[in-house]
Amino acid sequence: MNIIDHTPFVSEKGEISPLDQLKATMKYGLTWTVEIKAQQAVIERLGKALERGFTLIRNQPLEQAGVTLPLVLVGPPGIFVIHATELRGVYRAKGDTWGSVDGTRFTPARVNLLKRTAGLARALQVHLERQGLSGFGTVEPVIMAADPGLHVESVRPLVRVVLNDAIERFAASLMQARPVMTLETAHEIVERIQHPLPPKPKTPPPVAAPEPSLPSALLPEEPEVPAYQPMGVEPPPSDAASSAAFDTSELGFAFAEEPAASRPMPPPPPVAKVTPSGRRRSLFTPLQLVILGGMFLATLCVFGLLAYLVFFSG
Repeated sequence: MNIIDHTPFVSEKGEISPLDQLKATMKYGLTWTVEIKAQQAVIERLGKALERGFTLIRNQPLEQAGVTLPLVLVGPPGIFVIHATELRGVYRAKGDTWGSVDGTRFTPARVNLLKRTAGLARALQVHLERQGLSGFGTVEPVIMAADPGLHVESVRPLVRVVLNDAIERFAASLMQARPVMTLETAHEIVERIQHPLPPKPKTPPPVAAPEPSLPSALLPEEPEVPAYQPMGVEPPPSDAASSAAFDTSELGFAFAEEPAASRPMPPPPPVAKVTPSGRRRSLFTPLQLVILGGMFLATLCVFGLLAYLVFFSG
């Protein structure tokens, strides 16, 4: 098995000096040294079982995703993101929940290793797809116990959990598994993980060049297209034909011909009009004047009767 180690502060012999250990603790936290030791224990167990054709990349930064992959195993059977844990005790992995078990009491862990490992595998899957690679299947997340004192109760967990005494069986199953990719594809995947291609710049769509305009004298004349007329429907007659065909005397009155500009204007109010002789036309007809006179005389008679009754009845 080929091992490519990108772990900082680790010498070629796999050792960490006290000064480098102090620097790593200040930069990555107190658990960094413990996790490195757990990785080393898992690598030694896998290296004894896996033969040529497998490559293990350790602590590979994935800059485009902003994460660091702990262990990535690439071979013909597939791609595996392995998280080596140094935990001890009894834990439960049920679905996507992860925590410790004390008798019948379950306590969720502060760091959910199931979701964390699944997220790292998903990040690597997206990275490889963006690099234009295909035909490698799905990146599988795996949790491996570096300490034999870890026991996990697994109930359909989100991530595959391999205990310490099953690491060799896991490696043996990979040796016997059906290959999903060739060695050339595996080498290309290792190369794209370590040296990813830069993203292609987005180029704007090409703008079509405007067609050269021809002089108006050279442009072909467009033929006159008659207006659409449904079959079986005669076209409406013109103004002259319609006025000749339509007799307004049938309506009982005639339409007065007005200029086009005066048609929208409302008719003038019925005020006294000047006759051709120059005299003003009366507002009332003779019959209306006779009626008004009669009403005036009747009113005078009523008031006279009332006055007689008031002054002479006493």
